[in-house]
Amino acid sequence: MRRSVASPAAPRYPPCSADLAMSRERSRLPEVASVEGAWMRAPALPAGDVVSRAGAPGETDWQHYIGAVRRRKWTVIAITLLGTALGLFASRLLHPPYSATALLWFETKDRAAAGRDPRTASEADELLNPSGWIDLVESNAVLEEVVRQRRLYLRARDPADSSGLATLRLDGTPVPGAYRYTLDREGRTFTLQNGGRVVQTDSVGTPAGQGLGFSWSPPRGLVAGHSVDFALSTPADAARQLMKTLNVSTDVDPALMRAGTDANFLRIQITGSRPAELAATVNAIADRVVVVAADLKRIKLVELGRILDEQRQHALGSLRAAEAAQRDFRIHSAGVLRQGAPPVSASLRGGGDPVFERSFDTKLALDSVQRDRQALQRALAQTGDSGPPIEALQAIGAVQKSAELSLALQEVTQRQATLRALRYRYTDASDPVQRVRGEVRTLLQTTIPTLARLLDADLAAREEALSHRADAAFGYLHDLPPLALEEARLQRDVAIAEQLFTTVQQSYNQTQLAAVSTLPDVRILDRATAPDRPDRNLTPLLACASFVLSLGLAVFGVVMLDGLDHKVRYPEHVTHQMRLSILGAVPRFDWRHLGNGKTAEAAAPVVEALRGLRLRLSHAGGSGPLLVTVTSPGVGEGKSFLSCNLALAFADAGFRTLLIDGDVRRGGQHRMLGLHREPGLVDFLAGDLPFETVVQATRHPNLSFIGCGARRPSAPELLSSDVMTDLIDRVREECGVVLVDSPPLAVGVDPYVLATRTGNVLIVLRAGVSDLDLAAAKLDVLDTLPVRVLGAVLNDVRPYGAYRYYTYDAAAYAEGNGAIGQRRPGSAGVLWGRS
Repeated sequence: MRRSVASPAAPRYPPCSADLAMSRERSRLPEVASVEGAWMRAPALPAGDVVSRAGAPGETDWQHYIGAVRRRKWTVIAITLLGTALGLFASRLLHPPYSATALLWFETKDRAAAGRDPRTASEADELLNPSGWIDLVESNAVLEEVVRQRRLYLRARDPADSSGLATLRLDGTPVPGAYRYTLDREGRTFTLQNGGRVVQTDSVGTPAGQGLGFSWSPPRGLVAGHSVDFALSTPADAARQLMKTLNVSTDVDPALMRAGTDANFLRIQITGSRPAELAATVNAIADRVVVVAADLKRIKLVELGRILDEQRQHALGSLRAAEAAQRDFRIHSAGVLRQGAPPVSASLRGGGDPVFERSFDTKLALDSVQRDRQALQRALAQTGDSGPPIEALQAIGAVQKSAELSLALQEVTQRQATLRALRYRYTDASDPVQRVRGEVRTLLQTTIPTLARLLDADLAAREEALSHRADAAFGYLHDLPPLALEEARLQRDVAIAEQLFTTVQQSYNQTQLAAVSTLPDVRILDRATAPDRPDRNLTPLLACASFVLSLGLAVFGVVMLDGLDHKVRYPEHVTHQMRLSILGAVPRFDWRHLGNGKTAEAAAPVVEALRGLRLRLSHAGGSGPLLVTVTSPGVGEGKSFLSCNLALAFADAGFRTLLIDGDVRRGGQHRMLGLHREPGLVDFLAGDLPFETVVQATRHPNLSFIGCGARRPSAPELLSSDVMTDLIDRVREECGVVLVDSPPLAVGVDPYVLATRTGNVLIVLRAGVSDLDLAAAKLDVLDTLPVRVLGAVLNDVRPYGAYRYYTYDAAAYAEGNGAIGQRRPGSAGVLWGRS
């Protein structure tokens, strides 16, 4: 291929014309690829061709997302700021939470008292365990009374009406609901509604709420026609709502634990939006807990005294029965003793045979073990759902000597007293009653029977051992006086009965004394005060949450819109969906740099992109001149800008270039070059003017221009005439590069006609503007014509994402050398129009 490049000092070339009948050899025009004999769309680059050689794979989804957010960044920013502002506004409407806390101290069982006889430590026994104190605070016995005292069952919609509702009183269980008290315009009658339904209508002066469980006499200053809205609930429901806001916890003080006393702290906390009311409610709960705890302890001691009194009466009866048996024995044996029998007391005081005395003691012990075992077995045989008889077990001497069993009996007595006391304040279904009842049931049905059986087994072993000893001393035992044995047994029964009675009497007296001088096991250490600051500031949290949420919604929205967008956004839209090769990408040019001394620097990427496009087009086919129709799918995609500047790029490279404005409908290339629209192409095709007249010279010596000409209705038909064919053949002989700027494909058939005349077409697509579906449809039409689609040029792209693989960045490389990236002197730098 022959090519001559004009130097900067070469003389100015005349415009392309036929007046001198220039030949290709005479003009020394460079030859470019020929496109003769081919009319088809150039296939898109296969995988691994140009894009893969440049290392530019298609964008991934997340790159598409980033691109969508970047394109609609102002939408994302606006939605984010709006959402954050709404979050800040909402934080002003919300009431910040406040917390009021009271600290109580309750004493558990004294460890020192636990080491003493359990029957003498009744006052030191704990009233409730730590979890029981929490149940006490959350019980209706405490909360319902606080609700009544603080009138928490009543809430006015308007705080200004609270003072007027101070006279409302409950007459039993009220009917809950949202009430409205309305005074008529004359001020004579009132109407009471509950949930919009009229429940009472009466004259002024009659208490409102009759038959509804409450009574309210409104103040006299109530204005006629005024309405008072208030919500009323039952005290039980209000107590349940109050319990939901309670936070009750217990803490153990390590210092008091080391001192030997378990002293626990009970913390009562309520969270809400009214600090003063919160503090008053917490203090009312604390005071009520102290009162109920003292009441429960007093009731417990009274019930314990009743149980001990029953045991005392039973022990007294056993003692009197033993004394009566001993008295009867002495009466019946008095005659025998007068007949000369040896006195019984002498045999028991000793002074005789030691072996005889040991045998006598063995016989007494054996009889005692046998009687205790028989009594224990009778008590176990009487065990039912309520357990064995406690009084019968306490009267057995072996049981009194068994530390574990006696402690269990003492414990069940205490628990029964506690259960009776709790039933005064709680229902049987409440947690404290159920817990203590379970403990009593476990003691009666499991613990005490198990310990009694173990004691029975121990007595059986002792009985067997004593039987062997008694058999060994049979000779001595045979000689034992029967009266002496009987007297010793009776004296032993009396001693056991006296000991049992004395113990029970002592416990009874202590319980009576404790009931008189009882003190509550709980005390208030720190009363609640109205908090000055909220627990947490919700404004930063809501601001951050609204910012993140609005940002997420904005990003999600723009990504969804991007998926529904039918514009050309990404290179794969061109290569995959349109099946076109990307010949070049022209970056966005900021026209604000024109005239401010930064034109060359700002235009350098565009100039470099045009050079690359020139290179690709010059090697698009075989030998011969290059004739290309430049078009676009729609309006405003930059085809005229690209045509003009591409012609300048070919002219700068020394190609004899002709630019034809084929847009006979609204062509405007003459304005970009500073030339005239008329005479032009339409005038020549109509036969009005010769060819030499319509060719205009430009400021560049290698560039000639033919304007669109006069506006005529028949202009599209002229493009299909034989004159147009002759024109193309003529300029093919005289010029090396012919670029025809045509109307958009969506305007009419003009671009298709021009494409068939030149044989080649170059599609200009503007990123974010070109309609993808429209472009694909117009390309399908081109496929039916004898036209070769060379490829596509992406216009107005931003050099990031996948587009950075199609653009050039010579600024950093050319730093320090101002000549690089600039046009040579004398060249016509247009770079005007819509890029």
